[in-house]
Amino acid sequence: MDHFDFFDQEEAAAHIKARSGETKLGERLSYISDFHQLDQVSARYVLIGVPEDIGVQANHGKPGAAELWEEFLSAFLNLQENRYLSGENVLIAGKLSTERLIEQARESIQTFEDQLGRLSVFVETLDDWLSRIIQKVKEAGKIPIVIGGGHNNAFGMMKGVSLAQSRPVNVFNLDAHTDLRWLDHRHSGNGFSYAIDQGFLESYTIFGLDKAYTPEYIYEHIDGTDALSCIFTDELYSLSNQDIINKASAEMSKLGAFGLEIDMDCVQGQPASALNPLGLLPQQLYAILGKVPTDQVEYVHCCEAMGRQDFPSGKLVANLIFSILQNEST
Repeated sequence: MDHFDFFDQEEAAAHIKARSGETKLGERLSYISDFHQLDQVSARYVLIGVPEDIGVQANHGKPGAAELWEEFLSAFLNLQENRYLSGENVLIAGKLSTERLIEQARESIQTFEDQLGRLSVFVETLDDWLSRIIQKVKEAGKIPIVIGGGHNNAFGMMKGVSLAQSRPVNVFNLDAHTDLRWLDHRHSGNGFSYAIDQGFLESYTIFGLDKAYTPEYIYEHIDGTDALSCIFTDELYSLSNQDIINKASAEMSKLGAFGLEIDMDCVQGQPASALNPLGLLPQQLYAILGKVPTDQVEYVHCCEAMGRQDFPSGKLVANLIFSILQNEST
């Protein structure tokens, strides 16, 4: 398929640190060379990387999300296969081929003002590429798990799932921001606005919203729309860890079938396009994801984390995905 680099066992082997008597997850995963082969694979989950940060930069954010996919792979492929997680249930498809698009986007920027308009064209291209892939994965009866990139890619996720299922999706978004900004130009801060506008998103819950960084017009939008709801971070501060988990579980249950969005800027101190000093602790997020009802999940999207040598972003995300997937074994 154009604009996609399929991942194979030989590439996986380059990441795996094999040990005698142990089975690493990467040694048991499934691989394909064409999306038509999805029907021939029993794995329920399909991992896809989106190494880009064009949408983040179009929203005045810091670049770095393009690096997460490779960091995630190195960590995820070396997780142990054991009683809590079977590699047979996971397939790594590969990643969007974004190198040339990122280069073109970089060449298009001559001034700061250019970021606002010119980069949106490239974000729209990503929307198209990703939505087509997600539609194929869903039509094959699989659950896509997309790692890396900006939150602009939520639109492609919702569009692809909606087209495959001929109905809009519900979404539970762990995020410090709503990403419900104006429909001015495509960027990482308005993917949900565009999804609502184009009929791909029905009910939408934001969990861990930062009061201080949400514009008043978005609060008014939420107040006037029954399908939109939010739980503020400061509502959680007085709760025990168990109560936070229970609250998140209750909100997910209300949605029925839903897409799971994890913007890593919901995590306190996580290097991201918008660093959050007051978010959820990593262990709280891990525990919440450990209670995700996987029979209700239509897709998983983890984004915005920056790949950095001084912080184990890839390892953290690998553990978060493990927390979700282990629910299949419990």
